[in-house]
Amino acid sequence: MQDNKRAAYALIRNVFLVLFVVSLAELAVAIYLESTVLLLLLASAKAVLVVYYFMHIYRLWRQEAH
Repeated sequence: MQDNKRAAYALIRNVFLVLFVVSLAELAVAIYLESTVLLLLLASAKAVLVVYYFMHIYRLWRQEAH
């Protein structure tokens, strides 16, 4: 059970770090490149991560074990 909890925390930490890095990339794009299209792509990537991992959308397609 402890390994499952450790793996879950590691996943959350990794997703948070990816979101943080993408946010920094958005900041850099907004300041230096001023590309609306690239900002929309980065924001879409962040939205997909949040929906997939934190809203547990992946569970909709997983077989439940009874």
